Amino acid sequence: MVNKGDFKVGLVGASSEIAAGDGYGSKELLPALKAVVEEVHSLADIVILLFHGTDRDKEVIQASGLPIDLILQSHVRRYNPDFGPGAILSSTLGSQGKYLHVITMTVGSPDKPLVDLTASHRTLSFVEKSLKRLRRNQPKDTPLEELYTDSPNILKRIEDLREREAKAQKTIAGAVNTVESERITLGSSVKDDQDLLSLVNAAKRAIEGLASPAVVQAGESTSWVPIQGSQENQDGS
Repeated sequence: MVNKGDFKVGLVGASSEIAAGDGYGSKELLPALKAVVEEVHSLADIVILLFHGTDRDKEVIQASGLPIDLILQSHVRRYNPDFGPGAILSSTLGSQGKYLHVITMTVGSPDKPLVDLTASHRTLSFVEKSLKRLRRNQPKDTPLEELYTDSPNILKRIEDLREREAKAQKTIAGAVNTVESERITLGSSVKDDQDLLSLVNAAKRAIEGLASPAVVQAGESTSWVPIQGSQENQDGS
């Protein structure tokens, strides 16, 4: 539980990609997640799920109706700047460590849904650049529609751009609770922290070693996983 101003944010972690093994166990994903999420939801205004798993499992969670406000998904390699479709917004941050991801959530009323403004702002930027290109080397005081009176295809494009702009502006203006994502590229002058790389690589190898066919019955779960560290940096990821 994290206090932010007058709001309480509940963080829940889950993985569908680690099999049971020595010293720890596993439970069926949705029943276990349901019990924890509902408990956290009763104490928090916002619930964020930190999920290490596949898209298929994430989609099952999104369709479950659980009171989760946002899913931050690892395990997938791609980066998606939007929070995607689905009943629960989600973000995939990619697998490369050369980016800093900044996710900004603004909550005015916890009982209202989160609205992703990332796509809307990108749409406004795209429309602005597209209209500027159409006006290049053209009189600035003349409406674009007049400049392209004899070009129906361009007129149709202008109309489509105006409609997309109006829709994005309406989304932004009507949003009460918002979330946005920004990816900042780290400069080449930022040096790797070798100790941190070693820790990350050791954890990755340990996780890969846990992917075994062992099966543990629900109820045998423990709360910790032993991981052996290493000073070797094998892949620099």
